[in-house]
Amino acid sequence: MSLPVGITLSPGFRKNHPPAVATLMLLSGTRWHISLLLALLITLTGVSYYLIVPLSEIAAVIVTTVLCWSSVSLIASHRVSRHYSIYISHGQLMINATFFNMLCAPLAEISHVESGRWAKDALEDAVTIGRGDTANLKLTFHRSVNWLTMMAMIVEPVRDIYLTVEAPELAEARIRKEIEKSTGATILQKAV
Repeated sequence: MSLPVGITLSPGFRKNHPPAVATLMLLSGTRWHISLLLALLITLTGVSYYLIVPLSEIAAVIVTTVLCWSSVSLIASHRVSRHYSIYISHGQLMINATFFNMLCAPLAEISHVESGRWAKDALEDAVTIGRGDTANLKLTFHRSVNWLTMMAMIVEPVRDIYLTVEAPELAEARIRKEIEKSTGATILQKAV
């Protein structure tokens, strides 16, 4: 379940959206990154129009229109990464790495939540999300859940997921609280 672009861009989206549990440290969530990408997109659009218009004005308008509409996806990806990267909705933990990648797992499927430090180099086959050399939050599930990439064209089953978030202890406490509120069960702090 991904977010429709129109809803993602609308100002009312924040009012109707569940609050974030944590924020992933992502390049797409930084202001300088979106500013640079939008500047490059505008430049590319102008150059494309200038180069194509001598050949065909209709083709130039079509190409530049498609390029301009790419800005909608860029802005949506930035807003999702910056404001809604990890949240809980209807008993589901939602992790959005960008506009195109997400994990949706029932809270009852989470067996362990643990904050700590894990070197990403040592986690060869594990799914790690976020920027940096170390992950600081680990989620373990009772059974495999699906990590959806490229708007669900690629589905990868995962049992453990390592995240790099801004405040790992706070994220761990919030996820635990939501699990206890949702399921009534207390989960273990560390995997045995």
